[in-house]
Amino acid sequence: MKNEEEMKAVDTFELNSKSNGKIDLPSRILKIRIENDNDSMFFRVYGDVASADAKIVISDPNVAILIKDGVRSPILSNGAYPLYEEKEKHKKCLFGSKKYLKEKKTIDLIVYNPTYAYHAYWGLSEPIRTRDTETHLPVSFRSIGYYDIKISNVEKFHSSLVGSNRSFNMDNLLDRITPIVSQVVRNEIVNVINGLHLNYIDVTNHALEIAEKIQPLVSETLNEQYGLFVPIFIIDKLNIPDEERNAIEQVLHEEREKYNFKKDTKEIADEIERLDDKEWEREKYLINLRREDYEKYLEVIKVLGYPKHQKEEPKTTKSSSYCPKCGNEVEKDSVYCPKCGEQLKAIEKKCPHCGKVLTSKGKFCPSCGKEI
Repeated sequence: MKNEEEMKAVDTFELNSKSNGKIDLPSRILKIRIENDNDSMFFRVYGDVASADAKIVISDPNVAILIKDGVRSPILSNGAYPLYEEKEKHKKCLFGSKKYLKEKKTIDLIVYNPTYAYHAYWGLSEPIRTRDTETHLPVSFRSIGYYDIKISNVEKFHSSLVGSNRSFNMDNLLDRITPIVSQVVRNEIVNVINGLHLNYIDVTNHALEIAEKIQPLVSETLNEQYGLFVPIFIIDKLNIPDEERNAIEQVLHEEREKYNFKKDTKEIADEIERLDDKEWEREKYLINLRREDYEKYLEVIKVLGYPKHQKEEPKTTKSSSYCPKCGNEVEKDSVYCPKCGEQLKAIEKKCPHCGKVLTSKGKFCPSCGKEI
């Protein structure tokens, strides 16, 4: 009589993902046990079974589908399942024993592990062409990344992909789903970027945020078609040509400069409004600004709404000027300020004897020589 260890070696056959394909099962097999090596999303084995009492033993997290004589079983989860019912056992058996079938039966067993996550890659083969949300400049970009996939619906995954195709493997699976993932990204990534109000030189800094928006869209598509779930979706690179990046940066720089100028102008206008009850300080502020930066002065006047007491006239048609001492508005040809008496122009001095204009400060007239 065989010892217990020999019986175990003969009566039990262990399967894992490395057993993929055709297997040679011992004639006196009682158990086909599926090991949980957590090394594959699915694997498939097929072989001949002679033992009428043989069982498949499945442990968590694996589930399996058995195909026998072209008929498939429901999804088998944790437990032990006989390969043959009583009515399938022949009266005439091999080796003169009722435990062995006269004719061996071929079984096809597909094992699935819903907890296993497969690491896959995606990429855009052709650049996406769009316009930058801030500058409206044309922009093109490529993107690549990776994602994990898991089985979310074994029944759908089996019926839509694996089915009765014994040669179906992970390479076949990736051939199917990679173009779909890339297409979802191509269709949605621009909408996501625009929805986040990002310009395209900033998108790299927001890759994680963009990926979080794309992930449920990819997962929903694969789940609907193949019963797959995408728990992780990553954008690894989002590349924009240097010349397009530089063009966007230049426009943004110019816009920032304009913004800062307007901001300064508004601050000046606010300061003038603050001085509204101090008329002279307000006027002095405007006069100094006018002298230092006439263009900024005009901008401030616009912000203030052209107040009537300070409405600007074109430079070429001015008929008045301002006293440099008190800021009072005076006639263009005034010699003295009527408000403070400041001399605005040099006074011409003439010789009392000959009437000629004196051009020097000497005691004698340079024209007639008489004492002044």
